[in-house]
Amino acid sequence: MNNNNFLRKIYLSLKNSNIKNGDTLILGISGGYDSTALLLGLANIKNLLKLKIIPVHLNHMLRGSESDRDEKFAKYIANRAGFKFISKSIDVKKKINNTNSVEEISRNIRYEFLQKVSEKYKANGILTGHTQNDQAETVLMNIIRGSGLKGIS
Repeated sequence: MNNNNFLRKIYLSLKNSNIKNGDTLILGISGGYDSTALLLGLANIKNLLKLKIIPVHLNHMLRGSESDRDEKFAKYIANRAGFKFISKSIDVKKKINNTNSVEEISRNIRYEFLQKVSEKYKANGILTGHTQNDQAETVLMNIIRGSGLKGIS
């Protein structure tokens, strides 16, 4: 997929959702390829829809200095793109229990944080960058947990 197709896909996805001109959107950014590509794509089209994008990063502190590097990179990219950047560090290891996996605990903490930031800034949506494999994993996880049709994706 070339850049123009990628930007067009982002633009059309936003246009076809309930996002309106001037809306504030929270973007969960890990510092990985998916969310970084989405951030850069949004930076290229934000003026078309007059969007206010706020990149948000949660440092799970699971990988030591690598986690810190991801946070610094996410901040650098967000600032270079002209966005305000918000981050928080939470030691997920202290939240581990026998009921949920580290991945599930991390995801729940991350989504709670994104929701709180969204409420604080009265955002109209929360965006995350995922490949199709990530989405398939989420659907499978929700099916395994017993979600109904509304909770699958």
